[in-house]
Amino acid sequence: LFLHDITARRQVLAEIERGRARLRAITDGLPVTISMVSPEGRYLFANQAYCRYFGLDAELMREMRVREVIGDAAYGRAIVHLERALAGEQVSFENRFELPIGPRDLSITMIPSRGDEPGVYILGSDITEFKALQNQLEHEAAHAPLTGLPNRRAFTLRLSRELERVRQNAEPLGLLFLALD
Repeated sequence: LFLHDITARRQVLAEIERGRARLRAITDGLPVTISMVSPEGRYLFANQAYCRYFGLDAELMREMRVREVIGDAAYGRAIVHLERALAGEQVSFENRFELPIGPRDLSITMIPSRGDEPGVYILGSDITEFKALQNQLEHEAAHAPLTGLPNRRAFTLRLSRELERVRQNAEPLGLLFLALD
């Protein structure tokens, strides 16, 4: 007959569980989306905000891959960044998502895991209102307030974009400029 005192082990396990619960409470209370994905693209963790944005339960997400959750279009824009993060580089970018709660612009930061479990932490901040305000300010700066027609600034910006496109694609460009007084 062998007897082992497992009191110390139970105390350690209880402390680990308290730490997990504390970490879950912190991540669920933050106004950002937080998830962790494996190198194969499977979810290992998702906070409440992430689940709410994508309209899924945390347990269901653990059985899914990133592409299934965020959709093909968003995945196509994000995969290059995810590959860089899986290679060990921290990356940040902006992405637009068509979500159950409506279209959202998110500023995404991907952080490679440095711990025992390989993968990538994905943090997202909702910048939808900021982008809407930015677009409104850009529109107001490039359009006449009385008529709503594009102004000289709009012309200059559009011409710069077109010249850059012409340079990149080696295409011809024609320009007709009429000044109406």
